[in-house]
Amino acid sequence: MLLLGSASQASFRFLAEKKPFARFCSADSSINKLAPARGFPQSFSKPRRTSLACLSDSSCAAGALWSGVSHTSMLQVLPSLIVIAGAAFLVLWYGVLPNLNDDPDYELAELEGRQQVFISSKDLHDLMVNSSTGVTVLDARNRHNALAARVIPGAGDSIPGARRAPWGDFTVSGGRGDLKSVPELETIFRELGVSNDVPVVVYGSWKEEWGEEGRIFWQLQWLGHQNVRILHGGIFGWTESGLKGGSGFGGKGAFEANPDPDLIIDADEIAKMIDAGGDNLFLLDSRTESEFDGSLKYNVQRGGHIPGAVSFHWKEVFVGDGSGNLRDKDEVRQQLTDLGLKDGMKIAAYCTGGIRSGFFYAVFQWLGYSNIANYPGSWWDWASRTDLPVSTFAGHS
Repeated sequence: MLLLGSASQASFRFLAEKKPFARFCSADSSINKLAPARGFPQSFSKPRRTSLACLSDSSCAAGALWSGVSHTSMLQVLPSLIVIAGAAFLVLWYGVLPNLNDDPDYELAELEGRQQVFISSKDLHDLMVNSSTGVTVLDARNRHNALAARVIPGAGDSIPGARRAPWGDFTVSGGRGDLKSVPELETIFRELGVSNDVPVVVYGSWKEEWGEEGRIFWQLQWLGHQNVRILHGGIFGWTESGLKGGSGFGGKGAFEANPDPDLIIDADEIAKMIDAGGDNLFLLDSRTESEFDGSLKYNVQRGGHIPGAVSFHWKEVFVGDGSGNLRDKDEVRQQLTDLGLKDGMKIAAYCTGGIRSGFFYAVFQWLGYSNIANYPGSWWDWASRTDLPVSTFAGHS
């Protein structure tokens, strides 16, 4: 701070001594009215007294500063300006931006019994430290640059040994829901350290983002992995646990895919079931109500929803107190029953690109349902096909 103070004083002293502000003001400016130049030659040889009126005129002051500085003068003041700029950057980077990163304050309840879908931070840590096979940890969040990592909640945190697995890496275009071929997906997961006989734990930003961990969870189950779970509370559950030591598996995997066709559904299959009456299909739209009724569109020409779908926003599965906990199972089951879910129905979830619906796919499993599928192309795919109908009915069609 002493260096910054001395540099600032030197810069300001130099500018005050060298800059004849008055001569750069326009003829009708305040400086010409209040403090006209009287008898001074138009040169830099004599300093002028500068009125506050000129300094309040931004164009006048800027012109004075810029025009009155010679190349030699700029070289003299440049080191001081660099120090000032550097100090300002450090204050912004370490003092301001971190305060914008407001991580949620979760109060996660204990998971009851052995969970087939969600795993606690404690149990993940035990796998990292004590498991003979190890554990592959996948971070499903999008990649962020250094600036985003300073301001997006949790973006600057990670679990030791975790491998980045954003959902876009698995799609044809990198930004839509259509998946790459099975051999390509198999190769990607191998590079991420996935093997059939090694447990996989996927984490993301939990309810703070789009449920990306659910999408990766579904992909692995669809491709035949038998031991994959989602970290309860995501990165925030991990950081709040304070657990240290251990690491995710860091080598290359030997994953062999064996896709289960019952866990994936496409537009043609949905359309066929709708044409047959749709009595055996429970089609859940996990987007917001405004997306469901067509008033909000994400990069699509047509808004609305698939005829026959019911609306259940994926974030409604969480308790509304900000604790990060999932709602009571019986309560959520009853809501689904009220929406028309019956025993024996095929359950299909969709959203915009199969991300939020991937999380709901995991929730359905957690609730004990079977015969569940995710529609990876989702609304991006359905709305792009003009041969398929859409509905904008604001209720549950």
